[in-house]
Amino acid sequence: MLGIFHRRLLLLLAVFAIVSLLLATQLARLAIVEGADHARQTETFLRRRTFLPFVRGRVLDRNGQVLAEDRASWDVQVEYAMIAGRWAAEKARLEARKELGVNAWVRLSRDQRAAEAERRLAGWNAKAEAIYAEICSAGGIDRAELERRFDEIRLRVGQRVEAYRERLRKVEEAKALARGETPEPVPEDETISEQEEPHTILADVDDDTKVRFELIADNEPNTIVVAPATRRVRPWNDVDLSVDRSSLPKPLRSDRPLAMRLSGVADHVIGSTRTRVFSEDLKRRPFLDERSGDVADLGGYRADRDVVGATGVERALEDRLRGVRGMVERNLETGESSRKEPIVGEDVRLTIDVKLQSWVQAALEPKLGLAKIQQWQRGWDADGEAKPGPLPVGWELNGSAIVIEIETGDILAMVTTPTLSEADGMTAERRRNEGADVNKPVEGVYPPGSIVKPLLFAGAVTQGAVPADLTVECKGHFFENVTTSARCWIWRPEEGRSSTHGPLQVEEAIARSCNIYFYTVASRLGLPSVVEWYRRYGVGSPLGVGLGYSTDREGGGIRIEGESGGALPDEAELSRIQAAGDRSAPVFLGIGQGPVAWTPAHAANAYATLARRGVVIRPGVFLDRTDRGQALTNLHLAPIAVSKALEGLRQSVSERHGTGNHLTLEDGVQEPLTAVPGVQVWAKTGTAQAPPLKIDNNKDHVADVRVRTDHAWFVGLVGNEGEHRPRYALAVLLEYGGSGGKTAGPIAAEIIRALVREGYLSGRAAAGHAQGEGS
Repeated sequence: MLGIFHRRLLLLLAVFAIVSLLLATQLARLAIVEGADHARQTETFLRRRTFLPFVRGRVLDRNGQVLAEDRASWDVQVEYAMIAGRWAAEKARLEARKELGVNAWVRLSRDQRAAEAERRLAGWNAKAEAIYAEICSAGGIDRAELERRFDEIRLRVGQRVEAYRERLRKVEEAKALARGETPEPVPEDETISEQEEPHTILADVDDDTKVRFELIADNEPNTIVVAPATRRVRPWNDVDLSVDRSSLPKPLRSDRPLAMRLSGVADHVIGSTRTRVFSEDLKRRPFLDERSGDVADLGGYRADRDVVGATGVERALEDRLRGVRGMVERNLETGESSRKEPIVGEDVRLTIDVKLQSWVQAALEPKLGLAKIQQWQRGWDADGEAKPGPLPVGWELNGSAIVIEIETGDILAMVTTPTLSEADGMTAERRRNEGADVNKPVEGVYPPGSIVKPLLFAGAVTQGAVPADLTVECKGHFFENVTTSARCWIWRPEEGRSSTHGPLQVEEAIARSCNIYFYTVASRLGLPSVVEWYRRYGVGSPLGVGLGYSTDREGGGIRIEGESGGALPDEAELSRIQAAGDRSAPVFLGIGQGPVAWTPAHAANAYATLARRGVVIRPGVFLDRTDRGQALTNLHLAPIAVSKALEGLRQSVSERHGTGNHLTLEDGVQEPLTAVPGVQVWAKTGTAQAPPLKIDNNKDHVADVRVRTDHAWFVGLVGNEGEHRPRYALAVLLEYGGSGGKTAGPIAAEIIRALVREGYLSGRAAAGHAQGEGS
């Protein structure tokens, strides 16, 4: 038997073994399980990181002209200690330690050290205030504004610190629960990297401002950082043009060219960037890892300030244009450093020709005189008196235009007026800037009006609903016993106009734009088939030109922005129309009125499809798109229907009875609308019903007047004379312009002359010159 001594000895050995095992387990947990966390926390204090800005990719036009690029700039940053207000205290403590010496300092108690620092604090507080004053003076801001910017940074960093500590608390609680222990509190001095780094208070400063801040940084180290940055510039935003006026309508004609300065050339297409970072940006591509606070993606978005594509190409191709930051990391203990170079974003080349774009914008500028209400659009009565209209002569019109190359689907020009730049500084009483943020060729939605007539005829013949040689007699109204609805545009007995077109075939019906003919076509097609043919021509879905992007909807789901699909009745609406016995809706759709709407891009692309005999090619704004010039589908339009439709379009502008042939001036002289030497034109005018125009005369943000008038369309095809084939499709829309031929037609003629001037067509046109700033 063991003696008492031996039993006690064994008991002590057992206790010692158990304690040793517990200590070993805790050591293993600290060294292995939590070692990475502690090592990372230690690393935070031993390394200093500087991030190098990336260069965003350039946006180029089809000929290599630079439309948007980054240029060197400077950001002014302030160390977080200065922002947080602890800089003076840290400096006072360091000064006390240096003056007393390390040996004396370490012998002092905590309270004694604090007292020594406190005696020196007032001087450093005064120094900090002097630096703040220098910052305000150099940056051109007042003290209140500086403090506001500091508050924003402190709030943002504080939120990240609290989120980081909360994650640490949850980790500690989970570990303690697994061990059956009480969790240890997270130290209050736990920091993240953003508390040790400088933050931007002034972005994109000029060289003079940079020099002023560098002097402050030299005099007061570890307070100010002047960091290299970039800014986005658009060399073609402002363009000077010399516009030839010798071919304009007589009231505007002159032998002297008009000097024009355009602002915002292609800005709806190129788009814009923003520096405010949204939560969806951080969610999609964060710069910092939410859990660790460390760098997750050098190309990701910083919460404080970053450059993000907001609209247009800048938004749609954000991931291609965006580069990746570089980083210099220095170990404060060893002095060693590593460098990772930034990666430049990808250049993108558009199908847009910026010179052609400039000419098209010039044609739509009210300064030239075409995008205004003119008396020739209304005409004169038999006594020579000017006919009245809903808007005053001189009223400036907003609008849009698009030009598409038929063979490839390339969009050569796409203009919205007013441009974004123009709208920002718009003060003229008669110039509206409502909806200026909409890229109208692909986002603006309008009733098509008469421009759909040749398209629906081709569809009806192809489907077998009508014969190609269909003859219809125009009696002025479509329904036998109804004379107040579904009428032809020339038949208005209440206004003293009782003319009719008489019997017509389709060529003359297109040229004269006879409503009765196309009411008949739509009636024989039937409502579901009319809607289906609209759908086949692309209505109801975005064309996918490359400018669309998805955003999160409030409450969930995805919303597509940047492009519109237009509008068509859905199955439920079709059923309601048919159940109600509505006889008007189907026939009105035959002339582009009723529950249908599309964009100017839809219009031009549908005409391009007609020119290709039914082959559908997706239009696009990027030269490197994979489906460029490739057929998406083939509508197999009947060749005889296409030939007759094109002949009708030719007559519309080439024959005197065509609605797009001429305009009549005050003296009764008729001037051709689109006669450009060497160029063949096939086109259709359209006057489409529009919602009331709300006018706020007294600028109190309440509409004083609601004006009823129409939108003006001109859509067509152009090619070289003698080739007998169209090369380009174009669409022009003037909002509330009234007569399509007389308002939109002269602008279309200027666009055709621009196609000649820039070498796309071989006809003859007057010369001119376009130059962008910096080009």
